Amino acid sequence: MKKQFLLISFICATSALNAQLLPNGGFENWTNQTLYEDPQYWSGMNGLTMVGAEQSAIKSTDAHSGTYALKLKTSVSDIGGDGEMDTIPAIIMLGTMDIFNGTGTIGYPYNQRPDSLIGWYKLSSPENVPFHLEFSSSKWNSGSGNPETVSVALFEGQ
Repeated sequence: MKKQFLLISFICATSALNAQLLPNGGFENWTNQTLYEDPQYWSGMNGLTMVGAEQSAIKSTDAHSGTYALKLKTSVSDIGGDGEMDTIPAIIMLGTMDIFNGTGTIGYPYNQRPDSLIGWYKLSSPENVPFHLEFSSSKWNSGSGNPETVSVALFEGQ
């Protein structure tokens, strides 16, 4: 079963005096990765196109504002040609991610206290398949050498 939704813009705003935007929060800038394009500063599952999957983060011209938007599409593909169908989730996150080696630098340094999260989306979901958008923030714990979750904002719909 395929489900898809279009995330038009993703902007994190703080107070009027201390606003700090996420890099490429409007998804205007894209980087060519040979077989696909990724939004600059963002990573997702598009690397799986190298083993037969459909692209899950797609540049769209159906933008709320600006020239481009991000279209996220969950799909079912036979990754690697083994005959088994695999669900490829539509995931996008700030940072770099190597899905084959499990390495990367996820996140973006942010030193403000946001009081809101503003964004626009369109949804096209056959049979009202549910979805969720999640925004989380963490801080680095130098004692444990691991990130600790500070906040999570979740939006669910269908």
